[in-house]
Amino acid sequence: MEQKFQDTIKWINLDTRNFILGTILIFIFYILIICLVGNLYIGGIISIISFSLIGYSNMRKLDMLGEPLYPVDFYQITHIKDLYKMAGGHSILIIIILLSAIFFISARIVRKLPKITLSWIFRATTIMFCIAMIYSYANFSKSFLKKFVEKSGIDVVLWNQPVNYSENGFVFGILSNLQTKVMDEPEGYSKESVLKIAEKYKAEADAINKERTANLSVKPNIIFVMDETFWDPTRLNYLNFSEDPMKNIRSLKSQYSSGWLLSPSFGGETANVEFEALTGLSMYNNIQGSVPYQQALDKKQGFPSIVSILEDQNYDTVAVHPYNKVFYKRDKVYSSLGFNTFISESEIKYKDVFSKDSYITDQSVVNQIVDLLKEKNKPVFIHAVTMQNHMPLFEDKYGGNSISISSSADIGENNVKELEIYSEGIKKSDEAIKNLVDQVSKINEPTILVFWGDHLPALDSVIYEQWKNSNKQTFENDRVLGETPLLIYSNFNLKKDELNTISPAFLGVSIFDIMGSKLSPYYAMLESIKSELPGLRYNVLVDSKGDLKSKLSESEKNMLNDYKMIQYDLLMGKQYSMPILFNSNK
Repeated sequence: MEQKFQDTIKWINLDTRNFILGTILIFIFYILIICLVGNLYIGGIISIISFSLIGYSNMRKLDMLGEPLYPVDFYQITHIKDLYKMAGGHSILIIIILLSAIFFISARIVRKLPKITLSWIFRATTIMFCIAMIYSYANFSKSFLKKFVEKSGIDVVLWNQPVNYSENGFVFGILSNLQTKVMDEPEGYSKESVLKIAEKYKAEADAINKERTANLSVKPNIIFVMDETFWDPTRLNYLNFSEDPMKNIRSLKSQYSSGWLLSPSFGGETANVEFEALTGLSMYNNIQGSVPYQQALDKKQGFPSIVSILEDQNYDTVAVHPYNKVFYKRDKVYSSLGFNTFISESEIKYKDVFSKDSYITDQSVVNQIVDLLKEKNKPVFIHAVTMQNHMPLFEDKYGGNSISISSSADIGENNVKELEIYSEGIKKSDEAIKNLVDQVSKINEPTILVFWGDHLPALDSVIYEQWKNSNKQTFENDRVLGETPLLIYSNFNLKKDELNTISPAFLGVSIFDIMGSKLSPYYAMLESIKSELPGLRYNVLVDSKGDLKSKLSESEKNMLNDYKMIQYDLLMGKQYSMPILFNSNK
């Protein structure tokens, strides 16, 4: 707590203009509430309590998940009972009781204070002014505030939200994410244009499927393991490790199909990585800062995905996530995507942790996966999202450290210590995945395991800045700050592919490619894009050779425009393309 206070004071001293701009907005809200209530004292009390609750919620989320509060998090208010448990149960109850007591005591005191009457004209005028100012703040990039914001040094970094909030402050961090749309409607969107694209890829699917006649006689189990904050810390080339924290996965990567996953997120927003992996849609096409799980998919009765496709092929479909099921509205989204079963922290059989305040271990998730493989009497698709390595980091999070690190750069003792703790978590995950591979290798049924990390950890910016300085390649740095390890293992003979760098949106079609499966028109579209631009990220494009691209050709632009048109149609539009694109090839 003391360190956080010191960091806040330091930020205020360094970014005073930013602090003043944010404080003015808070004061405007304060005045607005007073004018709406019509009582100076009661309005002031309500304002203070409201801002205190928002501040506490932000602090609690940072402590629990290492992420700040986003506007979309307010959607969770409908799950107040679950949020109550997540926020600490009795501790949050004490805070609510305390704030309620303060309110009622203050209200009684207010009755004895001299009344200050606010005229209707003053209140109405002030309310209109406050609303106009709030609107200007919410649209600061387009309003008269733009010049003030630029002079204050505010630089929105939507692809790296922890940095966005830490450098710009909470007010402009949350303002920069204030948008309700997931996508803007592409120019020329119509039923005719969408059907033309769909028919084009139907023809491509027919051509591809003529060459794919050697389907597997037995449908394999397919396991997705998206490992929370799993990354290779040895890529920090100025560090020396006493041992390799991911030696098992590194060995497996050399034997089986593998590469790097180009995550659309950094330090958080896990659901957006998951969104890509399950739907084949790309955050590259979405408005930066959007969260489709909470803004679009939760409202869909059914949405096409690799889950629904495999379900149509007689797969049992199971999601495993050892955390609260309402987070990112997974309880609704998983059902929409087609999962038959969702095993959350309340249903998971294994609940081991390394320490009191740590999350359920990856090994517990592995144990649950193995049980599911043994229980099912038909092919199963398991999508597991782990929690073990979720931020924040703290001493003895993993029951002590067996890895020591030395640094050739001055990044501070605390940062070296955090890296040792983080690397210990990676080592524990590495061991768990090795155990899963060992178990899968003993299963008689053909099984494919796809393992990847969802995003890099939100470590101190000094750690990454030092890495950037040592590489001196800005564009390349943007790429490596998004790359996490990717492995595709199978317990039967499958061709070994060098995947280089691919986005999670292309994981599904990569699996179908490796298996030699027939493709629907939708997956034929993904195959076409993957063959030319397998890596799509907000600020990074990677070609099929694994090289960075700084400029798109006209054909590539047209291809991505088609992709965006289809994505809009499926996610936000009328879904004209769905009957054609998802014509099943069982």
